[in-house]
Amino acid sequence: MAAKIFPTPPDGISSILLVFLFIITPASDFISLQAQQLTQTEFSAELRGAYNNNDDQLAVSLIKDHRLFVKAFVNDLITESISKELKGKTVESEQAKDMAEKAASGFEKIFGEKNLTTGVNYLKSWSKDQKGKKLVADSLYALGTTFRVNQPEKAIEIYQQAI
Repeated sequence: MAAKIFPTPPDGISSILLVFLFIITPASDFISLQAQQLTQTEFSAELRGAYNNNDDQLAVSLIKDHRLFVKAFVNDLITESISKELKGKTVESEQAKDMAEKAASGFEKIFGEKNLTTGVNYLKSWSKDQKGKKLVADSLYALGTTFRVNQPEKAIEIYQQAI
């Protein structure tokens, strides 16, 4: 007869242990999932790093896992591209536009949505004057948002200026 390494637990104990393991496993998975969550700023830094290092696999993973952060990331790159172009920094402007195109294209491939790609494509067709107006409108919109709750009339006035 072979020797047992672990003694057999009394009846019922095995069931309790299995239920306990079932209960704590999802909780640990949830804690692990929360630990993986990034802020918008962290996401943007990670995705920029992935593109700068030509790590397409990481870029795709980040976009899949943080879908709601991609729009802000692309919009920030569009603003950066326009701002750099208006300051005469052509190389930096193109780099920001290229990164925005990659992110928008990745988003479209993963989720089938073309809205970000369309936004980036405007950079190719807008004149410098139109791009300058976009920066002003975006700034006014952001300002209006700060007044939205406490001074809605003022927010509406600023939003109308943005339009």
